Amino acid sequence: MNSEPRDEDLLDPATTERKIYIERSTGLEREIWRPGDGDGDQGTDYFDRPGPPLPLEKRWRLFQSDIGTITVKNQPPRFVMLDDRAVHEVLESDLPRAKLSQNWPHEFGGPAKIRTRRIHRGRPAIKDSNAEGNAKYHTGATGGGREPYILSGERDYQPVLYRYEPPGLDGSKFKRKRMPSSTSEEYNPRGHGHNQYTPKDMLVKNGATSFSLKEKKTHLPRPSNPFSTGSTSPFGMSPAEPSMGMSLENGTPRDSESLGPFDPSEVPPNMGYIERRTFEQKLAAQILSGTQTEDDVKKVAGELSKAHVKIRQQTHELEHLKGALAVDPNESALKAENKRLKAQVARNEQKTSQQAAEIASLKEEVNDGKAKEAALQREIDAVRQGQWWHTG
Repeated sequence: MNSEPRDEDLLDPATTERKIYIERSTGLEREIWRPGDGDGDQGTDYFDRPGPPLPLEKRWRLFQSDIGTITVKNQPPRFVMLDDRAVHEVLESDLPRAKLSQNWPHEFGGPAKIRTRRIHRGRPAIKDSNAEGNAKYHTGATGGGREPYILSGERDYQPVLYRYEPPGLDGSKFKRKRMPSSTSEEYNPRGHGHNQYTPKDMLVKNGATSFSLKEKKTHLPRPSNPFSTGSTSPFGMSPAEPSMGMSLENGTPRDSESLGPFDPSEVPPNMGYIERRTFEQKLAAQILSGTQTEDDVKKVAGELSKAHVKIRQQTHELEHLKGALAVDPNESALKAENKRLKAQVARNEQKTSQQAAEIASLKEEVNDGKAKEAALQREIDAVRQGQWWHTG
């Protein structure tokens, strides 16, 4: 077992030049991970990626640092290449088994199962330095009941030693709970929690003091009534305003009039699985944002039916008053009530005609939205099948 390195032998990751690692079996160069780099990019150098090798700056880095005991709060960065010793330390940690193949897919093919074709990298996982042969190294289980994987590392590999501080010591990654400012009342960290055993006089809703440290959320003003008369439609935009989609290249909005079938020149030539899925999700989000539902039409139709019922009731009242007027035509109060009801019926009929016109307009918008949705759905099917074409 190697002795602990001296502090003067450790490199400062902020000032030293970045080191390069070369895989002996493939000759592929990779940058060596150093403290401060963080996680890698999941969508670049993922396992079984097709196509030519990526440039150096996009490849996943090699992790070969000693960061102490690996726990949930102190674990290697995700989406990097682990050396043999790091693989053993991850297997011996309390990390969830199901997360191993997600965070380090080049090393693990299943829950705590090492890939049988994995390339040996970096430091070995020494089990007994006095033993001989493969008994000197730790092993790991592989999938399919095959022989255990021997974590022997690379012969004569010299690791690059960086100065590393576990998270939480400098307060940069894990923050302590914020303490309240000095107040006249004594702070009780459990005073803001309620359960079924809390007395009623200690509930905040009954006037008790709250010791919660959560900041009050500022809510945005509620949108205006979408069914009010004006230049805007019930969907929050003016009739002449086009729906906006997202461009694949730079994420900027573009007019729906220019959507149509997508040009193959907009898509990268080496689009992998993840990029294609991202494209499909953006297209689906565009469909959802541009498609109008029938909920607004149903709401207006319900209001219209209620108005019809109210008109019928007022018509019956009017007929009753007419009968009363025929018996006693000199009754001034009945005449005034009759005149008022006639005016109210006229207003309700005018409102009913306006709502009927709104329903007709909304039905046209829904039909247009369904047509656009059908066209965009055909584009999604074409993208999933990998077919591209131009339409005149």
